[in-house]
Amino acid sequence: MAEQLSSLVQGYRVTQRRSHTSKKQPVRKYKPWKVVIGTLVSLMLLVGLLFLLSEIMQPGIKTTPIDPAIQNALNKIDIATFEAVGKGSVQNPLRPIRGAATQPILLGPTGKPLILFSGAEYCPFCAAQRWALVVALKQFGTFSHLNQTISSEGNISTLSFYKSTYASSYIDFIALETPQEHSNQAISLTAQERRIIRTYDAPPYVPDAFKGEIPFIDIANQAVTSGASYDTQVTSQEYSGRFMMSKT
Repeated sequence: MAEQLSSLVQGYRVTQRRSHTSKKQPVRKYKPWKVVIGTLVSLMLLVGLLFLLSEIMQPGIKTTPIDPAIQNALNKIDIATFEAVGKGSVQNPLRPIRGAATQPILLGPTGKPLILFSGAEYCPFCAAQRWALVVALKQFGTFSHLNQTISSEGNISTLSFYKSTYASSYIDFIALETPQEHSNQAISLTAQERRIIRTYDAPPYVPDAFKGEIPFIDIANQAVTSGASYDTQVTSQEYSGRFMMSKT
């Protein structure tokens, strides 16, 4: 994984230099979405960290700025951890889109490969999925104004993308996050966002049982996933408490 990240950075810099010297040269030879996909899959099984973070967050709290202890724990996850976890036994892996090799990479607002997340703060499956997504995206950029909360359904400790921002030199990230207080209201979508969800959050790209479900993640129209990638009990307050007590 470390070699992949190094190749990603070097490839991007070479591409940038070439784009300034020759218009005939292709401007997008780097494919960071491939590294992102590998990182996401590797992170789905980081269960030990989730237990720790669930213990830090207390039941009943509302959406608040992220606790420094949680931020610090997230920042300490290194490449060696990803390598140790590997692909694990993810229950609901990212699904490559058929024909992706010949399909243009979906670009975001700043012209970089786009990762789109659709979810809601009340959703327990979204709550579980955000942990892995946040840690993966941290390898390529930085978040500002991340919040912490607990899903109103399932009591799952989680982070929230609502009103957060993400900056990266390699990818664009759009989070369509419904806050707890507006759980009965549809959020406003652009034409592109609506088209992505209608097209790819449906068969044949996701199982019929997951059609239109959240969380939904689109990786530059190269791979998608709908629903949580692991058992949400892993991050529940009750399950976490029992686990920690069994270790004392």
